[in-house]
Amino acid sequence: MKRRMQRSPTFGGRTALFLSLSMLAIVVPGQGAQLPREAELSLTYYLNVDCLVGEKKQPIDQLLDAYSVLDPQLRTHFEQQLIDIRRTGPDSKTLQTFERATRKDGERRANFRGRGRLGALSVDDFTNERRTQFVRKYKQRAAVALAAIGSPRGIAELRTSLVTDDIGLQLVMKEALKRYER
Repeated sequence: MKRRMQRSPTFGGRTALFLSLSMLAIVVPGQGAQLPREAELSLTYYLNVDCLVGEKKQPIDQLLDAYSVLDPQLRTHFEQQLIDIRRTGPDSKTLQTFERATRKDGERRANFRGRGRLGALSVDDFTNERRTQFVRKYKQRAAVALAAIGSPRGIAELRTSLVTDDIGLQLVMKEALKRYER
């Protein structure tokens, strides 16, 4: 009897692969500097991981390890990348890749049901709902990473944003600041 690989509820089977491949070259906007591959991979993994079964180390710890070996200039670039993600979510290329894969997944699900819809949702509604969740997840994870890093610039960004962001993101930022307060 063949066992099928279980899919993550957040990402369709190929979506995580597409996202990981699309995020491998994180270039800091306006600077032209590129983060070392280990830092890029740690950030990509941290932002996209859904399941921690069998992990020896938490993704945030891997991210902090990668951050700790960067020189001061690259740390600044890394923090800016997290600040940008916290403010706006994933970059447009990552978002387009996610939307394309999510739409395809939604169409397959709708065709399987034979009605062209996913219960009460149309494929467009399904894609938009998943997109909103995806952007929120990126922003939340970037906020937690900024709090964990604990740089004055990142903490100032989070404290300023506590007033302006939606309530869900505010709660995540408050808890992250409380947890990683030094």
